[in-house]
Amino acid sequence: AATMQALAASLDCSSLGRLSRVSTIAGPQAEAQCFAEGYAEHFGGAASPHAPAVLETMVLTVAPALGSVAGSLVQAKGSLDIKLLQTLMVWFSHFVEDANSRNFSEEEKRAFLEEKARAGDLYIWKTEDGRPTAVAAATSRIGESGRQLGFVFTERGHRGKGYGEAIVRASCADWLQQCSFVALVADVASSSNTVRLYEKVGFKSDGQQGRFRVD
Repeated sequence: AATMQALAASLDCSSLGRLSRVSTIAGPQAEAQCFAEGYAEHFGGAASPHAPAVLETMVLTVAPALGSVAGSLVQAKGSLDIKLLQTLMVWFSHFVEDANSRNFSEEEKRAFLEEKARAGDLYIWKTEDGRPTAVAAATSRIGESGRQLGFVFTERGHRGKGYGEAIVRASCADWLQQCSFVALVADVASSSNTVRLYEKVGFKSDGQQGRFRVD
């Protein structure tokens, strides 16, 4: 603890210009807390948990079995048709609300979704009648060997039917034909118990991260 606080106190933030104030600190729980408290004490302010305060880092290396939920996985590759794009932009807004994260502009949402579609990292779960009900996207590629799963959302009116688990299983099985692992971070305190969902799929814990705000 003393080491992390001393490290925070030793920082020379004057060289960072407009980024001279750090607002969020994340890392292994104990170290992140000590660093945040040391930073706040040295530079002024107060450190407090930043929702989601505790994140579980999880890794999947073995392709999961596909579920029994009716429907199919569709890889959204290339150009997205306007109706699907509009649906996904609404879902993105709801995802941000659920995650208690910052909002994004319409241009940012569109750019993100179109980029993931062009990269082949965007998947949709459709019911047997062709209705989109869930989405999964790799928010980043970890070198050539991994994917970071960061955008998983089930349409609010279709939750509790297994679509979220179905798309995670199917998309990860597809990714693991191309790479060696899929990683993610899950909110430990999520009301939808996302950690348990990912454990069912086959993800293993790789430790916890803490997030702290410095005001």
